[in-house]
Amino acid sequence: MLAQGAVDAAAIHLRDARTGRYNDVFARRVLGGEPARLVHLWRREQGIVVPKGNPLDIRGVADLDGVRLAWRQPGTGSRLLLNRLLLETGAVPAPEGELCDSHFGVAVAVAVGAVDAGLAVRAVAEAVDADFLPVEWEDFELAVSPRAVGLLGPLLDVLASTSVHQRVSRLSGYELSRSGESRIAA
Repeated sequence: MLAQGAVDAAAIHLRDARTGRYNDVFARRVLGGEPARLVHLWRREQGIVVPKGNPLDIRGVADLDGVRLAWRQPGTGSRLLLNRLLLETGAVPAPEGELCDSHFGVAVAVAVGAVDAGLAVRAVAEAVDADFLPVEWEDFELAVSPRAVGLLGPLLDVLASTSVHQRVSRLSGYELSRSGESRIAA
């Protein structure tokens, strides 16, 4: 939608496997090489959500071989991350699984036993009293089209506010030290 001009900004949290950098390559590609502005919102911790007590003794992504997974929608950053991690380890999950619209949906599917595991943020695992195995911290940013950069002022003000920092800081697995920083995608 950002590439089509239907929106002025889009949330992004994608790591380029070649460079290890978050978001830059993807933001520039979406905008046809135009200089996209990236606004850092927060870092968040993604990991494997398993039922309390971890009955299958899953220790990492490689242990997801043959396991029933909760999946995010195709094209989401979390789905792409899980696909990359599975490919890197050679793990092939069971063909049956659960498609979920949110991180919370993934955690609930795990907690109620619909699946054995799923990838989500730490905060939702804790919210449903599931166990969490850390996998990766990721930069969650906003890619802003060049024509909308002038509209960033109010957003940056909100990000700098104490109330936003307090609310997000209460969530486990979120880190805000660079919140509001802005840069041109390399």
